[in-house]
Amino acid sequence: MRILYLLFFLFTNAFCYSQTYDFDIVDGVLCNTCWEGAQGPTYNTFEATKFAWSVKQNSTITIASGNKNGYVPNGKNTTIYTNKIFALESTFLISINSTGSVHYESGSSGACNTNTTTSSTLDNLIINGFAGFSDSPCGITARITRFRPSNLVITNLNLENPNNVCGGEMVNLSVNGAGSYPVVAFHWQYSVDNSTWIDLPIAKNNRAITGFSIQELLGNSHINYFNKPIYFRLGYIGRPFSDTFTITYSPCAPVAERIFYKDPKCNADNIQAIDVFFDRDLKQNEDISIMYVVDAVNGAIFFHNTAIIESFTFDSEAQKFKYSFPNLGKLENGHTYNIKYQTRLNEQNTGALESTDTPFTYVDPEKLSFTTKGELPSCVGGNDGFIEITITNGISPFHFYKDGVEVSAEVNNGKYYIKNLDAKNYSIKVTDAADCIDKNANE
Repeated sequence: MRILYLLFFLFTNAFCYSQTYDFDIVDGVLCNTCWEGAQGPTYNTFEATKFAWSVKQNSTITIASGNKNGYVPNGKNTTIYTNKIFALESTFLISINSTGSVHYESGSSGACNTNTTTSSTLDNLIINGFAGFSDSPCGITARITRFRPSNLVITNLNLENPNNVCGGEMVNLSVNGAGSYPVVAFHWQYSVDNSTWIDLPIAKNNRAITGFSIQELLGNSHINYFNKPIYFRLGYIGRPFSDTFTITYSPCAPVAERIFYKDPKCNADNIQAIDVFFDRDLKQNEDISIMYVVDAVNGAIFFHNTAIIESFTFDSEAQKFKYSFPNLGKLENGHTYNIKYQTRLNEQNTGALESTDTPFTYVDPEKLSFTTKGELPSCVGGNDGFIEITITNGISPFHFYKDGVEVSAEVNNGKYYIKNLDAKNYSIKVTDAADCIDKNANE
């Protein structure tokens, strides 16, 4: 009941929150240095005898304006606005009107007059942070800049330990203002160094509440960030909308660092071994409640072990703690697999990890198959009979057995011959490089 109450309180406050914005408005006439080009600065001078501008909401509500006649001094003015309220459907219209002249550094000059407008939706202003005219045309500027939602605060819905997350655990972040701001205001970003910021995946972004695991964000490299901080914020590149929210990412479980996988010896045999090596043993009252092999592409589960694992075997050669899968069978040939497991402490779930950085690929060995054809001796009592063996599949070198005894076989045009045989029935066996046999052969 406590969790339900807290969530209800959060949502009611979020929907009652007024959407407010902070931004700057810059206006003025450009000073001498206009553009910094490949050859250095260009010294053109703009002079205005009239300069009028305005920034309006929905074409009717004036947010800011200016009107000067006579000589207009060069220079720019920046006015800071905070906690301004705009409706979701707001459109902003920026207009400039000026009369003046330009004097180029080449010595020529001429009239330069403006009378133009531009507009931007609220969504576009949130995304871009800018709308209006920047030192153009005729060196005139009137623009909205540094536009951003104000007073956005990130919270973690995992209230028991909001600044820590275990491997495999979902992070559920929320921000106030749901229903008041456009969804583009809830643009989530993360960073592993608090410097370079990356957008959350599209499916997790532009929403007041978002849920994900750290592994979803960082992929296979997530284990490199165990016991390190991961940073989150709202905003766009270079324009944060909120303070940084920091979470420490912990494994909360032994980490599977390596997998030893041994292919089946022969075609259609069971896998010989899957051993998982961990960085530590299980602690007191810690166990693994479930461990299995999972297809890295389609998520299919194999060798599902639900027996409680309370300790590992220490491998003195590897100097690691090892778990060996029992009762191994077969997998899908050519598919890649990971190990997944869920740890518990005092019967409460802790880390749920997947060994995506140490995958293995199941390879079913090539099947050995052959056919035989016998040729009787040329005359009764003779011993010049032979058996012709055609190997249709398999990996050499091949070994040949007659009545259980290994014999030599001559090779001719890709076929093998056991010669100097009397007229009788023989048992023929062929093995390949791995000492595998043709399991379907009738000897």
